[in-house]
Amino acid sequence: MSLSIDPGNITAIYAHNQWFDVKPGTVDIDAYELYDREYETSYSMGNYLDAEYSSSRSPNSKFIAVCPDGCTGIQFVEQKTGARISFALIEVRAFKEAPRK
Repeated sequence: MSLSIDPGNITAIYAHNQWFDVKPGTVDIDAYELYDREYETSYSMGNYLDAEYSSSRSPNSKFIAVCPDGCTGIQFVEQKTGARISFALIEVRAFKEAPRK
């Protein structure tokens, strides 16, 4: 059995030796890139080598499980400041979730 974490219920994220309080419903996971406005292109934050990674799809599910690599990022809005924070998903060590109803 795997752990089921609902991004919509995340209230805090532990990374970089600190807890970040998260505005509910703002967690997003996607490719981690920097955009260069001058050249109108994006640069991946992961390594540039062709890397194999494992992925799987549960039967009858629209979700794909992918092992994160250096270019998989997480982004959220910090509760206190309203700042948008982004970093590599592999930096996350724990999540706090609101109680399930």
